[in-house]
Amino acid sequence: MIKKPSEGYLDYSKKSCELIYEYTEGNPYYTKLLCDIILQGAFKRRDSYIDEREVRSALEELFSEIDSTSFSHYWEDFILEEEPSRHREKALKRKQYLLAFGRACDTKYQTSYESVIEQASLLRMDAVSTEDITQGFVRRGILKRQDQMLEPCIKLFGHWIANNGQGDIIVSESELGFVRSLETERENLRVSFEEVEVLIKNWDTYKGASLTTERVLSYLRQFDTLHDQRIVFKILKRLCFIGTLEENKLLNNAYEELQNFLKKRDGTWMKDQIRISYYGPVGKSSNAMARSFASANKFLKDERGILRPSQLKDAITDGVTDIVICDDFVGTGQTIKEELLSKYINVLAPEQYIHLFVLAGMADGVDLITNEAYRIYGNERINVRCLHEISSQLNIFDLASKVFESSEEAERARDLIRDIGRKLEPKAPLGFGDCCALITFSRTIPNNAPPILWSESKKGDFKFQPLFPRH
Repeated sequence: MIKKPSEGYLDYSKKSCELIYEYTEGNPYYTKLLCDIILQGAFKRRDSYIDEREVRSALEELFSEIDSTSFSHYWEDFILEEEPSRHREKALKRKQYLLAFGRACDTKYQTSYESVIEQASLLRMDAVSTEDITQGFVRRGILKRQDQMLEPCIKLFGHWIANNGQGDIIVSESELGFVRSLETERENLRVSFEEVEVLIKNWDTYKGASLTTERVLSYLRQFDTLHDQRIVFKILKRLCFIGTLEENKLLNNAYEELQNFLKKRDGTWMKDQIRISYYGPVGKSSNAMARSFASANKFLKDERGILRPSQLKDAITDGVTDIVICDDFVGTGQTIKEELLSKYINVLAPEQYIHLFVLAGMADGVDLITNEAYRIYGNERINVRCLHEISSQLNIFDLASKVFESSEEAERARDLIRDIGRKLEPKAPLGFGDCCALITFSRTIPNNAPPILWSESKKGDFKFQPLFPRH
């Protein structure tokens, strides 16, 4: 159909033919429409070789030109009623159905039969008529139905009905008004380029890479419907992004608090009596935060600024009385409780005092480690300070948090995050400890945040690329 008639004039690559077939399903009429545009483009370029790029360019032109006349046989043909009014009624119902189908389609031009039923009911179509028309379109090869999912047999039609088609097949003012309201709703749901630009304006780099508008939009497009994309965008708007400058500012404040504490306790003090340490493996967050604190407050003039835990007890002979330990985030508080508080007392000299600074944390987790710290060390040997505290009681699904506008939307958001989260991290679909903490830092994001923000999947049919990958 393509190569033989153009032999000697145009040279179609294998991939270009496959791409044409992907959108036309071999339908002669639509294949001819597309190939006519390809031919015109080749003539203008004076280039006879046709590859994927030329086909995609022709597709974009076809998308902008094709209208209802190319698809009118979908609702006009194979109507058995001879009476004009009944014929018109049948055609109108088919149009109403296609309006409903287009409204229900996701970005892959697929939808559930249940969604079509729901949208059709808004157009005053009953369930019996909807099922009848569905069966007719399936029999005629216009739609494919597998289990409870529907999709167009011809991808070109799917693109048209999901984008321009809903406006092209309107026949009355009442329909026009209704569809305009649907289009307005759809546009209000669609996350715009400008909205994302405003969102990321004050975001820092993440793991050294800039988070561009295109990257955020690409991330959002992984969620099937515009409504779901809007929900995730609302979550991103509430995300607390602590960048490098903000982190340094918080660490400077922590050092100022430390100095005031020492002045109040000792009257006079020296910087040499302070050392910075960490808990857990070298590659973990506490070690990274130790270096950040040392760098922000100029403790790295020599290698004595940061000590391994095993060096602390002996450091008392050099007059080291105060140990600074930092971490970036406290969720449930269990990690610090197990790794730091219960073990660290054994590596300290009796005279040494701990200052534990946490960049950010959930209130419940901070309370847990504070109470545990005082229980183990007593009030006289440890100071626990969270520099940016997040309420544990007011999660994003509470209407009082003002993330979502209704209980229905909040419930849909919870289901969305949990359902995808179960595929990504089955043991913690809402984040470790079910914290659903909306916070990230320039170097990493805590696993207490929802997995849809940080977990990647390359398994089977489910592919997912997070906005803030942890690894």
